Amino acid sequence: MGELENTELPWGPGKTALFRWFVIFSLAFIAPLEPLTNLVIPWIGQTLLGIESEIGLEMTGSGDTTASYIRLLLHAVAAGIGTLAWTLIAGSRARYRRGLHWFTFALRLAVAMSMLLYGLAKIGEGQFASPTDMRMLQSYGDSSPMGLLWTFMGHSKVYSSFTGMAEILGALLLLSRRTTTLGALVVVGVMSNVVMLNFCYDVPVKLYSSRLLVWGLFLAALDRHRLYAFFANAGGTQPRVLPPLYAKRRAHIAGIVAKVLTVMFVGGAVLVGPVLMRPEPPAATAEFVGTYAVVTVQRDDQEVPPLVTDDERWHRVVLSEHGVFTVFGTNGARSFYGAEFNPEAGTVELSRRVPDQEEREVRSWGYAFDADTRTLVLYEGRDRIEMKSFEPEFLLRDRGFHWIQEHPYNR
Repeated sequence: MGELENTELPWGPGKTALFRWFVIFSLAFIAPLEPLTNLVIPWIGQTLLGIESEIGLEMTGSGDTTASYIRLLLHAVAAGIGTLAWTLIAGSRARYRRGLHWFTFALRLAVAMSMLLYGLAKIGEGQFASPTDMRMLQSYGDSSPMGLLWTFMGHSKVYSSFTGMAEILGALLLLSRRTTTLGALVVVGVMSNVVMLNFCYDVPVKLYSSRLLVWGLFLAALDRHRLYAFFANAGGTQPRVLPPLYAKRRAHIAGIVAKVLTVMFVGGAVLVGPVLMRPEPPAATAEFVGTYAVVTVQRDDQEVPPLVTDDERWHRVVLSEHGVFTVFGTNGARSFYGAEFNPEAGTVELSRRVPDQEEREVRSWGYAFDADTRTLVLYEGRDRIEMKSFEPEFLLRDRGFHWIQEHPYNR
């Protein structure tokens, strides 16, 4: 690191205090302290901050939960207390050549692992999967900002993979001291775009992505003098001379092996982990997976016309391989049901969550399925729903790529 060459000079009190605070604050997120902080987060939120609602600690897929913000505050305050204690113990000592080296080493690995994880996830469709029929049938205006972003990114596998490869490039460059500055610049460029997308499309990873961006900026700033000379000084800059990282050759080889194992571990976890954790689709559901047009609906033996004013009349149904019934009503509203087929009894149990109720609404239907015409009929008492599978056509999916366009095709 370029800054390492200048750390023999004493720092000022402000720079020293900021460095100490930033080290403690960053290491608090790198270290596996979440189980420990979870013990005090509810008490801090409800007693000290006056939050009346329950503070959930379970994994929800969001990194911007109430608990996440309290954890951020907790780490910031703890870092301040730690800085004060550090200053009382260390006094005016302000030479951190060795300490800065090991801190940046930990930071490089933490950022590289995160970038590698997200990069491989984009290439392997762990993130930004192709839009499903359910997403395609949804009204454009009913999309959430995050859903719009996921559809946009998932539409082009090439573009999504390109962004993933940029993240992987930054990660790999960070694993070497000689290319750390270049890797940090790649990370800053990539994460600046990611942070803007997260903020502008309301993606709940704002805190985490911002932290990666700040860490990337810190790693790049360690070489700020040489970067300024390279870009702004006509005389350029001299090559950096790095001191030996390890005194012994065995230690040097061990460091390389550790980096390779880290890449293999993270890469394997990203590629294999989602496959192992992905729930197995119900075998009984596989036969019925598809998109259906509702042909007729009967209530109390009376046919129900497809009026847009009817809140209950089904119009389209998409059944996923994981047994999720997505029902589009004639009024455009969507409902989500869990579907459990019982081929032996010839029944399917549809359940859905009702707003403001803890228990799910469950209704059992008999069913009949014609595999030749792919017609599915649900019946229960005097109610009957008949639907027929079809292959929907979507311009977004079928438009394709064109080298030559005489006119813009903006629909």
